[in-house]
Amino acid sequence: VVIPFSKTIGRRHCKITRKPEGYYLSDIGSSNGTYLNNTRIKQGEEYRLRKGDMIRLADNDFRVV
Repeated sequence: VVIPFSKTIGRRHCKITRKPEGYYLSDIGSSNGTYLNNTRIKQGEEYRLRKGDMIRLADNDFRVV
């Protein structure tokens, strides 16, 4: 997904992967960081997403629904 309204979110910023047990978020080398519930996640590690979680990409917030 390309997010055209923000110049601070990189074209290859993070990845959301669907697995049988749920969805997972991972940072793929972004400059401005990927945050899950206000905590910066480590590049290359997967973090399970749950309903209500907040994802921050650079200075933009997205809620998991």
